[in-house]
Amino acid sequence: ETETDDQGRFRLTGLGDEPVSVQVEAFEFVSREIHGVEPGTEDLKIVLARGARIRGRVVSRESGDPVFEAELVVRGSTGTPEGTRTGA
Repeated sequence: ETETDDQGRFRLTGLGDEPVSVQVEAFEFVSREIHGVEPGTEDLKIVLARGARIRGRVVSRESGDPVFEAELVVRGSTGTPEGTRTGA
């Protein structure tokens, strides 16, 4: 596990000889996973797409008051969770 520097560069070390999967997550971007990356690869470029937003409020049906710390799960067309966010 590692993070990118201010130029988007990264280095993963301590890998075996078998191909690996690389998963990338970044705030406000759609997560991406790349399979079959060969150890020793020097020029891997991973392109992330900006994530779309949904904004709204969760309120009580009875009182109309805001519901504090409600958790929302976004599911894509396949039903698979795509993201979870709490807070505004």
